[in-house]
Amino acid sequence: MLLIKQNREKENKTEAQYILEGTAENLRYYQERIDALQKLGAKTPAQKKKLLDEIHKLETEAQTAIFTETGKQEDARIKLVQEKRDERLKIETAYYNVQKDTMEKAVLNQSITQEAADAICWKLKRNTPQNFWR
Repeated sequence: MLLIKQNREKENKTEAQYILEGTAENLRYYQERIDALQKLGAKTPAQKKKLLDEIHKLETEAQTAIFTETGKQEDARIKLVQEKRDERLKIETAYYNVQKDTMEKAVLNQSITQEAADAICWKLKRNTPQNFWR
């Protein structure tokens, strides 16, 4: 986990990317633990009931941890998609603002009419992602 944290700082990863990497590593660890406990349980004689109960308890704890880590992983995936969407919206908004400024300058320079500029800006605005589903 420390290596993942160091890589996050070096590679400038988002919190969601960091969580995804961490949960993947934790899931691998817990699955290996469950596999080892199952092998140990299979080798343990049936008369050692207390040891078998302890093995089963540890298996259940590892399965619970997998469930928890899977939830964290899904939350991080959602956050990552939201981060990408927000970044895309920021880019689209910047593009729209540049185009709008260009149209306003063109109107001031009288190289295009106000009506034509309004029509172009309306079409640009209509095609931005935030207006796509309207």
